[in-house]
Amino acid sequence: MTQPVSWRGPRIAGLALLGLGVAALVATTRIPSIRDGWAVSGPRFLPLVASVMLIVLSIAFLFRTVVRPDVELARFAAAEAARTHWPTPGLVMAGLIGYVALLMPL
Repeated sequence: MTQPVSWRGPRIAGLALLGLGVAALVATTRIPSIRDGWAVSGPRFLPLVASVMLIVLSIAFLFRTVVRPDVELARFAAAEAARTHWPTPGLVMAGLIGYVALLMPL
């Protein structure tokens, strides 16, 4: 008999990516531009495209985990999570946060 799979992790990841996309889109609107409004060229265009694509793909991923769940994907993610040595990514994140904290006073 197969064990039921948990969708909590992938859904949290999808929501985190969606939040990151929305935050990036809000930050994109605050980029100063020489011209008013939106243009095909300029400092806002590429961040706008990246933010919108991240939002669209995050919604598609969340849709895939809620409406039509991929059980094979969930089993694969569970197997990968079981094999992951979690202190390593945690130390990398702590190092990056420390690096940012040290650069902020500069």
